[in-house]
Amino acid sequence: MKTELKFLFLFLYAFLLISCGITPKGNSLDYGKESSNNYADTPKKRDPSLQDRFLGEIRADVKTSIVNAIPDTFESIKKLRNWLPDDEYMHKFTDAKHNNTPRTKEENHNVYLYDLYIFGVKREEDNDYHVILGSSKSLEKDQLYFSAEISGLPDSSSAFFLTLAKTRDYFISHFGNDANKDYVFVASLQNPPIHLDYICGSLFFDNHHYGGHSSVHGFKVCSAWEIHPVTAIRFHQKR
Repeated sequence: MKTELKFLFLFLYAFLLISCGITPKGNSLDYGKESSNNYADTPKKRDPSLQDRFLGEIRADVKTSIVNAIPDTFESIKKLRNWLPDDEYMHKFTDAKHNNTPRTKEENHNVYLYDLYIFGVKREEDNDYHVILGSSKSLEKDQLYFSAEISGLPDSSSAFFLTLAKTRDYFISHFGNDANKDYVFVASLQNPPIHLDYICGSLFFDNHHYGGHSSVHGFKVCSAWEIHPVTAIRFHQKR
């Protein structure tokens, strides 16, 4: 019985790591490689150019790096938000408020959310894709929304480049030419929210949005916390 339980635990552990683009290697976590199982289909390779590079300056290293940790799993944005430290605490008492600090201990987590929806996607000037997430497909704007960022890419020499580039390519391939627009997607009665099987990535507190949370066409997030960068995402495939 103990052997069976141990096997089940190892199987679930490996599944969660692979889903988030994290491949176990020895006693460490290797972020330079990932399984093709992260994606519903294999997108056409795109040569990274300036339009894909991360052009921001504030905490750029944090925004384009991946935490070395097992993901914490949440079944809803409400449960994730309740688990996170308050925005006021992060703003007043941590180094996240400074422009060039490394990732704080509070941000040093990966998170995994499943069965959720995209309500808005906006391409930012720094080349991130700003994604508004909700747990329910309802268009009522009083539910909790949360931010995720499909990051612009670091230099190709970065250990995180391959994971972030593959995630970005998969995301862009879903939207096609619309990915070149400023507002890539906005949910409406005519364009229902986009169903995701899961999204995974590292936590980031965007102090720039403290006190005035970001939004896309009225879908306003509940916190300055973000999933940034996203390391794996899968769009739901109807069967």
